[in-house]
Amino acid sequence: MPSLLQFDPNLFLGFVLIFARMSGLMVAAPIFGETTVPPQVRAGLALLASLVFYPIVAAPKLVADPQLFQIVHLVVVETGIGLLIGFSARLLLAGVELAGEVAGFQMGLGLVNVIDPASQNQVSLIAQTMTLFATLILVVMDGHHLFIQALASSYTLVPAGTAVLTKHALSSITTEEPAGFTYALRFA
Repeated sequence: MPSLLQFDPNLFLGFVLIFARMSGLMVAAPIFGETTVPPQVRAGLALLASLVFYPIVAAPKLVADPQLFQIVHLVVVETGIGLLIGFSARLLLAGVELAGEVAGFQMGLGLVNVIDPASQNQVSLIAQTMTLFATLILVVMDGHHLFIQALASSYTLVPAGTAVLTKHALSSITTEEPAGFTYALRFA
């Protein structure tokens, strides 16, 4: 079992990769990634969760002496995986907000807008209410734990340091994300 107390550059790089994926999730996921949550709290949560995940996740298989470009590439890819998981979760709330906009417009309340504290944009009163209720339901049903579980299961699908962006991977991402938005609209 790896320990952070025995310093090995490859083990430390493995921790950095775990932290990068966790940081991507904390930036993009609902609840964690809201602008009302201070960046220091998000960084602290990402660091704490990375410390918890570090002994559990298999150490990445890296080359013996990685170059700076390789390290930066790995960190960017791992952050992108975390962002993708968080963005996928955020699609659910975006679908609920869009459904609220449509419902408010059909009820004749399309011009009644409030300032959304999270995005600092004007949104329909019905959309804001539906989004707040959806967020409340997400928290009550432990949906924020599902984000962490999705991140944990992502390490079995794509171990740290092994993700490669190929044409096939990018095409599957672009075809699956709209389907998630469609499911979010149906949910709302």
